[in-house]
Amino acid sequence: MKKLICLFCFTALLLNCGGSDDDNSSGTNNAKSFRAKIDGVDFIANEDLVYGFGVEENVPNPTLSIGGNAGDESNVRVIEILIESDELLFSGQEINSDSQSSYALANYYYLDGIINAWSESDAVSYNLRITEIDYENRLVSGEFNFIVFDDNTNETYIITDGIFTNIDF
Repeated sequence: MKKLICLFCFTALLLNCGGSDDDNSSGTNNAKSFRAKIDGVDFIANEDLVYGFGVEENVPNPTLSIGGNAGDESNVRVIEILIESDELLFSGQEINSDSQSSYALANYYYLDGIINAWSESDAVSYNLRITEIDYENRLVSGEFNFIVFDDNTNETYIITDGIFTNIDF
């Protein structure tokens, strides 16, 4: 399952890296960002490597994948979030470990494989809030906090103060 989600998110990244981010035909401010703290250390994604994929307004059980890559070519770090819901995603929606109709999964990893931590443990809590979703302009913004665990190293990473802004999907 983890490999399938990684493949899905990596494909989304590749699809969204092409083209120009300069199109502002809708008249909205399209400055996008994805940032958080991992164990208190800043994670700020490179703007051209912030992505979203999925969600259609009228599709049952919508899925949204968002994420960002930080670092340089020798030290690429990635945070990805996959949101699945039984209902249409909406502005102000809270998704957490107690949610009945929605689910979120986070992955924090280094491309070189040193770290590959997931939030899928039953003991892990998380909070994600969609602050705004605009289906017409296909933009989503929100906040998140996750605890992720690497099965290979038995290390836990605490992701706090997460914010994503104007991610196109």
